[in-house]
This record gives sequence, C-alpha cells and structure tokens, in this order.
Amino acid sequence: MNSNEGLRRRATTGLLYLLAVVVYFQWLTATPFGHELIGRPAGGQGLGLTFNSMLANLLQGRFDVDPATVGTEGFERDGLVYAYWGILFALLRAPLLLWPQGLGLDVTCLSCLVAVSLGAFVKVKTLRLVFRQAPRSGAVDLLYWILLVTVLFAGPQIQFLKSSLYVEVCLWASTLGAAFVYCAIRGLLAERFSIALLSSMAAFAGLALMARVSMGVGLYAATALLLLSMLFLPLASGQRSGESSMPLPAWHALVRPAILLPAAVLLSFAVLTGFVNFERWGDPLVFADYQAYIMNAEHPDRLPRTAEYGLFNLSRIPFGLVYFLMPVWVLLRNDGRLVLEEHQLRLIDSTELPPSSFLLTDALLAALLLFGIWSLARTGPWAAAQRARAALVGAGLGASCLLMLCAISMCHRYRLDFYPFIEYGAFVGLVFLLQRREPLSGVLKWSAATMSALSIGASQLTLVMYKLSDYGPGVGWLDRGFAGYYWHQIVMAFPSLARFSPT
Repeated sequence: MNSNEGLRRRATTGLLYLLAVVVYFQWLTATPFGHELIGRPAGGQGLGLTFNSMLANLLQGRFDVDPATVGTEGFERDGLVYAYWGILFALLRAPLLLWPQGLGLDVTCLSCLVAVSLGAFVKVKTLRLVFRQAPRSGAVDLLYWILLVTVLFAGPQIQFLKSSLYVEVCLWASTLGAAFVYCAIRGLLAERFSIALLSSMAAFAGLALMARVSMGVGLYAATALLLLSMLFLPLASGQRSGESSMPLPAWHALVRPAILLPAAVLLSFAVLTGFVNFERWGDPLVFADYQAYIMNAEHPDRLPRTAEYGLFNLSRIPFGLVYFLMPVWVLLRNDGRLVLEEHQLRLIDSTELPPSSFLLTDALLAALLLFGIWSLARTGPWAAAQRARAALVGAGLGASCLLMLCAISMCHRYRLDFYPFIEYGAFVGLVFLLQRREPLSGVLKWSAATMSALSIGASQLTLVMYKLSDYGPGVGWLDRGFAGYYWHQIVMAFPSLARFSPT
C-alpha cells in the first residue's frame, strides 16, 4: 500500500469512527429513550449519584454510600449501607471535584458514552494492527471495511446503549477487556511479550477486578496462564520461531522481570481489592454479602435459592446456553406459562429481557471465532508454542463466560462479559485467515458481508427492545406473551400508536 492509499484508509477509518461516536451519542441521549448527558437530580438523590457518594466517602476514609442514592440496590451492614460495585467508578468521577457542587452532577450517561467510544477506538486499533501485516489485495481491503463497519455498528458497541449505572459498569469492564485483547494480539503477532506489554495486561486485569469481578476473573486467569506459559514455552523466553537457542529453565524464568513485574501488578490490585472487600464486608474474599441485600425484602424467594444453589452453579449452564444463544425462553406454552419457567424459578433470581443471541448480533465475529479455534488446533504459520500460548489466553478469557453461564441472575448487560473471549477468538481467526496462501474467495466475501449486515441489523433491533424493556425478571412481564408485551411498551412510549392496538 502506497502512502496515499494508507492516508486515505486512515482518514476514512477516522471518519467512520467519528460517525459511530455520533450514533452512540444519539442512541444514549435522544428521546423518548435517552437521558441527559449530564444531569443534576433534585435533592441529590437517585441511583446515578451512587458513585458520587462513594467518592465523597472515600475521601473521608469510608467505604459506605448514601442510602438515598443506592436505594434498594444497597447492602446494609452494621447500620451503614454499601454498594457492591467496584470503587473504580468512584475514582473516574474525581474530575467532578474541580467544579462547585460537582458531586451533585449525574454523569452516568456521559460515562457510558466515553466507555463505549473508547472501546470502539481500541477495537479499531486492534483491527488495523491485524491488517497491517496482511498481504494487500482488493479482497483483503474489502474484508477490512466489512469488519470495520461491523466492529463500530454492531455487537457490544450498539446493543447496550441504554444509559444506567448498571450498564455503565459493564461497558467499562468490557472496554478494559478490549484493551487487554489488543495487548494480547499485539504480543502474539510480534511473537514476543515485552515486560511493558505484560505489565499493561496485568494493569488492565487489575482495573477490571476493581470494576466488575466477573470480568476481572477472566482477565486475571488469562494473564496468569500467559505468565505460566513462560515457564515452559520456548518463545516466551524471548526467542523467535526458528532461533536455535535453548529455552531458559523454569526456575530461571521465575526470577525474570518479565514474570515478576506483571505478577507484582496483579498482586497489588488483588490486595487493594481485598482491602476494599474487607472494609465493606469484613472478608477480603467476599465481593458482596447477599444476606445483607436490601432488595431481599422485595424478593423473599432469593435467599432460599441462594442458600440452596449459590451465586454460581454448574446446573445453570444448560439454561444459560439457551438464554445467550437460543432465547426460546420468552415463548409461551399452551398453558400460558413460559417455556422452561419452572427451571427459571427454581434456579435463577432474574432472567431479564430482551431476548437475544450472539449468533445473530455477532454472526461474523462468531464465525471468525470458530475458525480461530479450528486453526489453533491445526498446524499453521505460528509455531506450536505460539499456538499454545494463544489458546491459553483464550481459555483464561473463557472463565468470565463460564461465570455468566452459571450466575444466579441472567441479564442482557451480562453479555458484555463474553466479548473479550469472542473478540479475541475472532481476531485470532482473522490472523489465520489473512495468513492463508489461498486468495479470499467470492463466497467468503459475500458471506462476510451478509453476516455483517445480519449483525448490524440484529444489534440495532436488540437495542430498541432493550430500551423498551423493564428491568427485573422477565417471567413477571411476559404474561401477555412476547409480542403483547413489546406492543404495550411501544404504545407506552408512543401513545399516538394506541389507536392501532388490536382489540
């Protein structure tokens, strides 16, 4: 690619990215489903001010929050009310201290916009990194533009743009996961993980642990497996494929800075998170004491369910696969009850709307993920050690997916915990696809374009349903059926459509 072509590609990529940010802004703020980018709730109350309150109390050495902000989402212990969300989001609000009465501003919507925009930027950067090493051809260029549009206008960048504190937490965790994936792909392409790169990955894992523990667990597992691979895989000691030097012994690798510094970063964040947990719950290993959950008063069935099955249980995996991949659970049976309703009520606190599937909203990424898994199991341009390392990182990221499949609640926003695994696998699959000697076929190009269109359309539709959906257990909302519920929600949002309601 000559300099003019490269400049045009960068300029067009930048314009598409700016267009995407405008789209994110419109979805988050436009009526009737939008919110103010920055608001000031009356009386200094409301869930959107929870992290403001957390910041104010942290400055005083306290870890509780104002009960008037967190409401029933709080946990009452020893006369104080705590939030279970990580302190990272309180620290992100530190700039509000520069404004008079800045802690009275609700910046949840702004924070969501920043998170999703940063996430998109990192994913575009990862995509450009992969294509930078690809051979140039018209087919490769077309695939680049298809994937760029998919990354910006489908999947996690679109279907969660419903401003709320719940979504903000998950969006930031997903963005940290995207940054981790960028570092992992960069190291794999270079066939070398430098101390700075490994330390960055450890830092992103630590920040994720301070944001959302399920995401943090996946990033910690991936980083730990990568560091452990340096004890046994030759390339991890710094040599590249084809070099004749012997691998370093395991004991020697243990004392190398490439191991020690990232491990120290992981340990530091773990200690800090454990300290926060201890101050909140009296136990460094507890992230939330659900015995103290204020919302238990509204849902008396939850404590017995938690006692019997726990917060995470492998028996929930079959329904979790249905929820995330084949959402037939929203359909009514002949007796007027939901498909699998008894299973939901026995095992799960809340199965939230809307129905969705990664196979629709992320069809193209899912196809590349499967190709990546298949390619890692075969011989290819990467050495065996490099493929093993890539597989280990993917296995670690899969820990977050496993937690969500086992969780006591299944919510639409929890899908964001899957995306580091999905996107990492998709980028690995893309690397193998672009390194094939055979040119990209016409069938592949048309298939990629079709799956991209499906992903974009399904993601936009899912977002509309998400904005129309109530929070809380879907079992309580679908007594009129799936179509009846959403028609009612549409009429509530657009009263002028009531005259078209069926009698």
